[in-house]
Amino acid sequence: LQKLDLYLHSCSRGIGKKRHLLRERASEAEDILRYRMSPDAPSNIRPTTDSFNNVIRAWTRCRKDYSVADRVLNLVREMEGIHREVIMKEQHKGQIIEEEKWKLNIIPDSKTYTMAIDSWVIAA
Repeated sequence: LQKLDLYLHSCSRGIGKKRHLLRERASEAEDILRYRMSPDAPSNIRPTTDSFNNVIRAWTRCRKDYSVADRVLNLVREMEGIHREVIMKEQHKGQIIEEEKWKLNIIPDSKTYTMAIDSWVIAA
C-alpha cells in the first residue's frame, strides 16, 4: 500500500517537472487508482481519500490541458457517489459487507474541493 501511495504522490507532484510527461503520469496514476478499486484488487491496496486526491493533483498539474477540469470533476463525483452509496447501505442494512468497508475511507475533503476549483480556474 505504501509503495502505491508513494508512487501516486510522486505522480501528483510532477516529479521531474518534464511538462510533456505530466499528462502521461496523471493517466498512469488514474489507471492505478482504477485497478485499486477493481474487484480483482487485493484488499490491502484499496484506495483512500488521499489516493483520489493524489490523482486529482496529478491531473491539475496538466495546466495546458483544458479537459482536466472535466476529468477532475468526474473523480470528485465518483468520490461523492462512493461515499453516498456506503452511507445509504449503512442506513438501510445497518452494516456493510467486508469487501466494501474500504469505501468508508473515501470522503471528499477540503483539499479535494480546492483542487477541483483550481482545475476549473485553469480551464477558464
